[in-house]
Amino acid sequence: MSAAPAPLPDPPGPAPSEAAPTPEQAENPLALLMALGERYGELVRVPSPYGQSYLYNHPSFVRHFFHSHNYERTKLLKIALGDGTLSSDGAVWREQRRIVQPAFQPDKVRGFGALMVDEARAAADRWSAAGAANVDLDEEMMRLTLLIAVRALFSADVSEDVEEISQALTLVIRDLGILTSTLFAVPVSFDPQRNRRLRQALGALDAVVFRIIEARRKAPGSRGDLLDMLLLARDPETGAALDDKRLRDEVVTMLVAGHETTATSLSWAWALLALHPAQEARFHAELATLEGRPPSVDDLPDLVYTRGVLQESMRLYPPVWTIARRVKEDEVLGGYRVRGDSAAFVCPFMLHRHPGFWPEPERFDPTRFDEVRGPTIDRYAYVPFARGPHMCAGHHFATQEGTLILAALGQRFSFQLMQDALPEPWPLVTLRMKGGLPMRLQPRATAATRSP
Repeated sequence: MSAAPAPLPDPPGPAPSEAAPTPEQAENPLALLMALGERYGELVRVPSPYGQSYLYNHPSFVRHFFHSHNYERTKLLKIALGDGTLSSDGAVWREQRRIVQPAFQPDKVRGFGALMVDEARAAADRWSAAGAANVDLDEEMMRLTLLIAVRALFSADVSEDVEEISQALTLVIRDLGILTSTLFAVPVSFDPQRNRRLRQALGALDAVVFRIIEARRKAPGSRGDLLDMLLLARDPETGAALDDKRLRDEVVTMLVAGHETTATSLSWAWALLALHPAQEARFHAELATLEGRPPSVDDLPDLVYTRGVLQESMRLYPPVWTIARRVKEDEVLGGYRVRGDSAAFVCPFMLHRHPGFWPEPERFDPTRFDEVRGPTIDRYAYVPFARGPHMCAGHHFATQEGTLILAALGQRFSFQLMQDALPEPWPLVTLRMKGGLPMRLQPRATAATRSP
């Protein structure tokens, strides 16, 4: 009688008694994750009082993470996004995705290019008219991308709602970020005031969104905005439309994903350019080929370096710095046992610095993504928009928006850091900047002037 096979080992990781983060790591979970990866490798067991977690940091594990049916999304984002395409699973997600996906095809996204450039140039005009010498560019990018998201969604002037939407989104992002830290053994105390504030922020956001949906249903028309597309969209398999609740979930998803993440990427891009004069000079040299006219979607194929600046900023400082899933049942991965009913997560901030897949991983090099080097990148070593069936539907929109904003503002200004180093990363739900991004504006002599 043969002996039973030996049980598979658990992945390496700290003992429960060693798992408590230091004060620095509790303040910044990135420090904890980087330390775990350096000590234990590419598949790490992370003990936590909130349940078992696993950290994946190799493209083969990441591919499995995004494609396996044994993984489902965690419930955290549902608090804010409901059953939007970023937070749902199963049949609900499949139906929602079929309805929403057509609105984000590249040919539809191109129609928003002029809007993106117009808002970027309006921001530049506003700074010039005010005689601004210094701005908090992080705050300005948040304002700019929110205006673009609101106009793309609703087309009509809803400027009276923008400030309320902005305040609500800021609170939601901050409080969800605090809750996210439980994945990494960071203790989170029950805070009735925080929970009440989160409910109030979501309530304020819902009130604005439902009011706009109700008004649009009462006065339908062909406006060509994203809300129009969602109202008219039907599931190609069932003919079903989105009801008000599911419309709300998609609108809030678009506001969060199409505003916060793009703004964060742009802030890091401006900061990185300011610290790297050679790369900044090449960026401005490419913009000079526009010969003073505003950029447009027709220029995007030629703005290779500008797009590379955005892509490289998302590599070094990915706006979505951690992506979590729930492992449903026990499985084997990399020769180790991964237990069911546990949390698994990928940290793009770490993955994008993996020395096995990124030469000189800490170096800011926008040419990594050009026509020669870009195709050699392992698809699962670079995941700013996730991968697989749940890849962000808005990735074309975000890449177009980020590239056009960099081009439009880069024509008008150079931006100089008011400090000697990059801001400290502040990992909430997105990878924000602690203390914002104070910068000096330096108008460019070759700047394009705004068309009348």
